[in-house]
Amino acid sequence: MRVIVVGGGVAGLTAADAARCADAEVTVLEARDRLGGRLHTLPFGSGTIDLGAAWVHAPVGNPVADAIAAAGIETRNDGEFGAPMAVWDGGWMEAPEATTVTSTLLGDWDPAEAQAAVEGDRFIDGIDWFLADRELTGRAADLARFTILNIIGGLVIAGAPERISLAGAAAYADGSGGNLVLAGGYRALVDALAAGLDVRLGTTVSAIEHAGPGVSVVTDQGTFRGDRAIVTLPLGVLRAGSVAFDPPLPAPQASAIQRLEMARLEKVAFRFAEAFWPDSIWEITHVAENGAFPAWFDFSRHVGTPTLLGFFNPLLGPGLEAMSPEERGDAALETLRAMFGSVPAPEGTVVTDWEHDPCSLGSYSYIPLGAGVDDMRRLGEPVSGRLTLAGEATVPEHYGTVQAAFASGLRAAAATLGAPPERLSLGPVPPDWLD
Repeated sequence: MRVIVVGGGVAGLTAADAARCADAEVTVLEARDRLGGRLHTLPFGSGTIDLGAAWVHAPVGNPVADAIAAAGIETRNDGEFGAPMAVWDGGWMEAPEATTVTSTLLGDWDPAEAQAAVEGDRFIDGIDWFLADRELTGRAADLARFTILNIIGGLVIAGAPERISLAGAAAYADGSGGNLVLAGGYRALVDALAAGLDVRLGTTVSAIEHAGPGVSVVTDQGTFRGDRAIVTLPLGVLRAGSVAFDPPLPAPQASAIQRLEMARLEKVAFRFAEAFWPDSIWEITHVAENGAFPAWFDFSRHVGTPTLLGFFNPLLGPGLEAMSPEERGDAALETLRAMFGSVPAPEGTVVTDWEHDPCSLGSYSYIPLGAGVDDMRRLGEPVSGRLTLAGEATVPEHYGTVQAAFASGLRAAAATLGAPPERLSLGPVPPDWLD
């Protein structure tokens, strides 16, 4: 069997590796000049920084964490989000209080509980119910609203908060075990999955023909023919229609693509000669009415030099959406100066712009109002015996994560091969990886 895999991110590489280990002839087509897709590890200071996914969230029972261990890749566990925490809301909340309040809040907020209590499906209505139900007032209420609206909504789900589906947020399955960072960045996993594969970089797909007994994938480097195709294009690229399907995708998949939306999470990383922030603090919540640059993390332990990593949603914050990456970096630096006063010029700066990357057109998927978990499930159903779609947007329990991409790659390989994959090049595939 000859399998053509479109897309060299984790979903595509996992599917390709599984098919290869089942003795299929596999070719991976990737438009970028690198593998990894929305995983992108860059040298930064004396270490590396991940511009896309940075953590393995909730590693207990997470097949990505198991695969990383099987590959012999070292990790460091940053622990649970919210501790140790600092909060700035025009002045500093004492670190022990900030950690206690934020950790309690993150553990108490449950979108499924809010969904059951409110009419309609608006995420912001769920927040209002939560504040009233918990009888929160004053500074605690302000911090709770800001955290759920601008960090959970604006950064974790990363849509426009008024567009987020409460049911979609409730569908996400929380786990445990903290948050792992890979030594050397996520590139280590990408390299492990890709080793030995037939990969064609710089190959842009324009059409996929799947009406005949096989498939033809039309690219700017010629046409590739095979028996089966696995397409792992990001939701943003599918929504843009830059790849034509002949025949067109069936109505269930086509309508799901248009109902789901891409999130707008971006990052800014600053490397400094010396740290000017307390070394006892890992995470900072920057409370501002406009929601600009609300979350910062000390990544010095991972980079090897003093580094702050900021997260932002261009939809939140005055003028951010219209700014260039360089201007966004300047605005982020002004946010640090508002918190810390005098801040030296950074020795290195990186600002992401996933929204305008033509190979992604956004950071990852989310479920907006008017869409539902079934849209993600339908998107991952085989189109035919010859064509299957995969990617993080097809797994409603973990959308937006590497875990979803990995799981979808295994699922697509099973649909393509006609049987669950038994092995990856990293080792055997346990049955629970396929649940």
